[in-house]
Amino acid sequence: MKKGDIPVPYIVAIIIAIIVIVAIVYWFVYLRGQGDVTVREQLCKGDELYYCTQWATCGLTDSTCRPKTLDGKQGFLDHYPACKDFTWAATVTDEDCKTVLGQKT
Repeated sequence: MKKGDIPVPYIVAIIIAIIVIVAIVYWFVYLRGQGDVTVREQLCKGDELYYCTQWATCGLTDSTCRPKTLDGKQGFLDHYPACKDFTWAATVTDEDCKTVLGQKT
C-alpha cells in the first residue's frame, strides 16, 4: 500500500465492529427490559397469593371481609398499586383467589 492510499479493509473492519457493538448493546438493553417486566409480574403474583391467603380466612365468600388498607379500601390494587400495569391485577376476585390457592382448577 502506498502512502496516501485509503486503507479500505481497515475502514470496513471498523464499521463492522461498530455495528456488532451497537447490536450487542441493544440486545442487552432489550433483554434487561424484558427481565424487569417478568420479575415485577412474578412479584405481583406473590402479592396476589398473599392477598388471597388473607382473604381466605373469610372463606373467600364475604367481599366485605377482604383485607383492608388503612383508608378502608379493599381492592387488590389498593394494596398493591405497583401491579396496575398488569391487566389480570385489576379484577382479582374470589374465583381468582380460589384458583391461586389451588381450591379450583
